[in-house]
Amino acid sequence: AAVTRYARGDLDGAARRLEVLLEMQPERAEVWTLLGVCHRRQRQRNQALRAFRRAVQADPDDMHALLQLGEMLCSSSRPVEGIPLLRAVFEKTRVEGKAPEAQPELARRAGATLEAIQMTLRKWADTQREGAPS
Repeated sequence: AAVTRYARGDLDGAARRLEVLLEMQPERAEVWTLLGVCHRRQRQRNQALRAFRRAVQADPDDMHALLQLGEMLCSSSRPVEGIPLLRAVFEKTRVEGKAPEAQPELARRAGATLEAIQMTLRKWADTQREGAPS
């Protein structure tokens, strides 16, 4: 029922159903992750972070939860916490020898996010050098 509501775009309804399910089964990492995604899509940053953290606590090897938490931390101006999670997802899901476009989705997404962060940092460093006194 929660997934159906989510698919229809009823994020409030999906979140309510997921919360009921989590009252009965709080150890379900995938449910915490979906709840976090609902909150993230509703721009409820603190609730999303809390749900993603609970997902990772429930299953530290859940790559979806780690990716979501890493992305959320980076977008919340906490890259020092988020980048290591994204690197871990990238390293654990990528397939050696495969082209970037042939990598599993999680590896592509983690890699793309890390690349975007690197580009942003390079641009920032360039502007700092340009503005530095000679």
